[in-house]
Amino acid sequence: MSEQVDLTPLGSVLHALCAQNVGWRNALVKDNGVGAADLIPFVRLGDHQRRESTRLGRYGIGAKDAALWAGGESSRFTVTSVYGGKKRVLVVQWATLARNNWRADGATEFDAEPGDAGTTLVVQPTRPPPHGSEWDRLVSNLGYLYSPALKRGVQITLERKTRGSEPEPVPQWKLPAFDGEVIDRTLEVAGKKVHVHCGVVPHGVENPRPGLTYFHGFRVILTNCLRGCGSYTATQVCGYVGLDSGWKLAKNKDEIIDDCEALYAAVELACKPVLERAHKLGMQMQSSAFEAKVSDALTAALGGMAKAKREPASADGSKKPTGCGGKHKRAAKEQDGDKFRRRLGANIRVVHQNLGGLWARQRRAIELEENLRRKDLTPYERSKFTVERAGAAKDAEAEELRSKSDHKKNGRGRPKAASQRAAAARTGTPKTTIQNAERHVEIADRFTFMQAPDWTQAAFPKTC
Repeated sequence: MSEQVDLTPLGSVLHALCAQNVGWRNALVKDNGVGAADLIPFVRLGDHQRRESTRLGRYGIGAKDAALWAGGESSRFTVTSVYGGKKRVLVVQWATLARNNWRADGATEFDAEPGDAGTTLVVQPTRPPPHGSEWDRLVSNLGYLYSPALKRGVQITLERKTRGSEPEPVPQWKLPAFDGEVIDRTLEVAGKKVHVHCGVVPHGVENPRPGLTYFHGFRVILTNCLRGCGSYTATQVCGYVGLDSGWKLAKNKDEIIDDCEALYAAVELACKPVLERAHKLGMQMQSSAFEAKVSDALTAALGGMAKAKREPASADGSKKPTGCGGKHKRAAKEQDGDKFRRRLGANIRVVHQNLGGLWARQRRAIELEENLRRKDLTPYERSKFTVERAGAAKDAEAEELRSKSDHKKNGRGRPKAASQRAAAARTGTPKTTIQNAERHVEIADRFTFMQAPDWTQAAFPKTC
């Protein structure tokens, strides 16, 4: 049905109507556009009517595919169109048409009545129409797939001929609220225009269509996908990429067939600030979910099974039942049993930390330590390795400070930056030695002849 709507938004179209259950399990699509002089392209595979204004209907597949999907091979397809003061009607049975090698008789022609306009497509009978949540999903999907057309003023209305139902306009897809910087740029890739608009969806805000959506003409070509997102986590990214008429599409209008790699690379570069922030947020959310799941599982598993323990016996030698009934799910006093999970004194909390960067820093620190132990180092090389070793120590200190800040409840403000004093403590190198090495490297990098073996650190001003 969506492909049939695809035929309607020409330049003069003001309204498109999709009615389901007209009569007995029929589907109808109607517009008030300019109409068509020849109806055969609607039913002959590979035939089409080119529309320069929209570049739709170029391959001769969409309408046939949608009608066959809606009614199946045994259904009947009726096309009625008003053009040039004439009304033309074409009726085909798909099974008969296929046996005739897809050759159809011409349309029946009448004089149009005053006020007649547009094109009507009817499929009968159709599969049972959707109801309830399936109908809501259909309306939402149409609003998403044709959001470019709806944004330009085209109206699509769905109507179910059932008791109490009213015509339902298809709402335009709206982007979720963004947090922070929003990318809104027009690019040029291989001589063709591309408009990029995306942002980061904050934690707690629903993002039903993560990734990037690609528009072309009146419709969506690529639904929310990762193309143009590179290797970043895109669960918190949302946006669209609008393509101009210079981009070529596959026959089903669901792929871009020229310069696509250059396009995705350019989109990723333009969206990089958003992608980096969204990736960090997405990884934090995944880590938090992982920590909570493992913590709950361990708390439940380590608690073991128990049953209620009665209070001490009363004066008459027994403890009478309360009569409240029902199985115990917990008790003030517990003993070993098999009735419910034993309560722990406190919940177990698992803290997840990404060790990939930590291991890399540890390996680098070991390499620098080994380099400093070499006896054939020049004074410049020794100073440079001392500076790099101190820098690695500062990075490790900063990572620990960030980790403590992230897991501190109700923490406020930024974590403290790693200091040179902390680097000296981690490496066992005096602070003044690190400062003098930094001064040595800074000057020798500016005047490269000072990197020669005969230039020692003693030739440079020292820090006291």
